[in-house]
Parts: sequence; structure tokens; C-alpha cells
Amino acid sequence: MVLGDSFTVDWRTFPARLDAALDAQGYDVEIIAFSKSGDDAGDGLARLQQYVDTAGAEIPDYALVMLGINDALRYNTFATMESDLGAIIDIYQGLGTEVLLARPDSYYPYRVGNKGWADADDQFQFDAVYDRLAAAKNVLLEPRFTDGILDDLSLLESDTFHPNPNGAAVMVQHVLPETLDLLGAPVTGADLPDLALSEGTFAFLIEADTLGWRQGLFSMDASGYGDGGHVSLWLEGSSVRLRLQDEANTYELKSASGVIAQGEHTHVAFSFGGSQGARLYVDGETVAANAYQGGLDGNDEPWALGASTATSSVGSLDNLRDFFDGTIEEFLVFDRALDDEEIGQLAAAAEWM
Repeated sequence: MVLGDSFTVDWRTFPARLDAALDAQGYDVEIIAFSKSGDDAGDGLARLQQYVDTAGAEIPDYALVMLGINDALRYNTFATMESDLGAIIDIYQGLGTEVLLARPDSYYPYRVGNKGWADADDQFQFDAVYDRLAAAKNVLLEPRFTDGILDDLSLLESDTFHPNPNGAAVMVQHVLPETLDLLGAPVTGADLPDLALSEGTFAFLIEADTLGWRQGLFSMDASGYGDGGHVSLWLEGSSVRLRLQDEANTYELKSASGVIAQGEHTHVAFSFGGSQGARLYVDGETVAANAYQGGLDGNDEPWALGASTATSSVGSLDNLRDFFDGTIEEFLVFDRALDDEEIGQLAAAAEWM
């Protein structure tokens, strides 16, 4: 979802250009264009609250929040703007939506009357609102969303204020790196060797940059049960969860909370199909087990590392979601179910590259 003002409304091409840029990077996303001309942060907050209170509203996985221009033009107090932007972030985070905050300029020299904060100290205070919110709310920040646009008339409409299509393209280039960080960069196994093993062990060395929502680690899954053998591994806050499926049933393993710490290297592994059933490990220790002895037989779904495919259509990667915010190294696959001692040795030998 793009929540903003007249700079990011759909008819000024920013949402479509961002969508095209993400398509070029291999992402299949649907952008909810939710910007409105004239909105300051308080207006955006009211509209967002009304939206989420509407039955059946589509809740976004990610949100780009670009508000503050009209706060500057109206000389709203910095405290009011900060409170409104903070409340917007709180709503999104309460829904499990990850947020990218974009900071615009605070002074608009070509607009009639030179609107906005002209004083350098006021500009510093305006910028500091975004820095504080990004740190306090643990969200990504794009600090130069409109940088270089307002003093280049070739990037502005005839009103010398709003970005034209070329200006929209510049804003997309500014925000694209942070957007890619927000979405994550899943590695997919659509064309890699078949992992539909009757028994096996998968092991990972991970470092989570953030916690607090669902984040996919490994998924060879799809909507429904299909021919069975579906598997998904993910973080749920600071716990680890594993889901296995046969043709009609689901088997879930869940660790206790607190086994994953933000910013720390952690070895995660699971085994399946052996006589000991399905087992889930963190740092070489068993954290959950299930007597189910089925494997991944019959599963011909493409797999993803660092995302979930659980809601994708059969045989495709058309709905990747729950992207992992962090690093995955040493992804190892064994064609047998390692025992507890072997898993412990594997975790002890793991090295961060």
C-alpha cells in the first residue's frame, strides 16, 4: 500500500512506476494506491483508520508511508506531525504490515509564496521527526524521497510544485533500494534439483534483523493439500514453526518463544520421514517433535528460501509473502533423517561466512 498525498496519487504515475520497477526486479506485487491530494499526516491517519475499520478491507503486507509535505505547507507543529505519523505506523504494525517511511522535503521554493519551512533549524527539526520515528518504531527510512526534484523544473509540472512523470521516476529510483530491503530477496528453487524426499534433513544458519511478525525461512508449499508432501518453515515472532502436510492433514511443530534472538546467529534444522518422526531443532537442541513419519513425496512445487509459498497457486510462485528480514547461510539438505547427535554436531560445526 502507498499512503501519501498528491505526490504519490495514482494518476501522477508513481504507483504504476513503482510496480513496473518491482516487476523488473522479479517481484509480482499488487500495489494498493491509497494516496490523496491535500492530505497531511493527520488526514492520512484518519483515512487509514477508516479503511482498516471497513469490513473486508484488504490488509497489505507492506506499506510505504510518504506524508508530511502538507504538514510543512500548513506549518503544522512538529509534535503533531510526529504523533500522527507514529499512529499510522502503529496501526500498520498492529496489523502485521511492515512499513517503509519516506521523508519528503520541507521547503518548496518554486511554489507561490515559497511555502514550507525555510529556516534551516526548522528544516532540521522536520527531518528529525522521521529519524526518531524510524528508530523508535524500528522501520526502514528513505530519507531523500523528493531530493533533487524541487530545484529541477524539468521534473515538475507547470505549477512548479508537483512532480511530472519524469519526477515520479526519480522518486521511484530513490525509494526502490529500501523497498527491496523491505520485501526481501527470496531465492527460489523453481529450476533447481527436486527436493521431494521421502526422508531428509534441512539445515540453515540464520540471522534475523527484525522480529515480531511471520517470516518465511523455507517453503515448498501451495494453497490446499495437493498430492501431499507440502512443507513450510517460518519464524513467528521469536519462535520457529514447521508445517508438514499429507493429502488431507496438517502436522505442525512449534518451538517456545524466545529461541530466536534478533541479530544473533542461529542454527535451525528439521528432519522428517525417519523412524523418530518429524523433529525441529534450534542450535542443535530439539525444540519440537511430532510422530508423523511422512516425507515430501508427491510434492512437485517450486521452493523458496526466505519467503512463504503457502498461498501460491499449485505449481507456481505467484503469491510469495512473509519475506524474511535477515540473512540465511549454509542451507544444507540431506537425503536422510539425521539423528539428534548428528544435528548437534552439525550445529556446532556451523560457521558464519
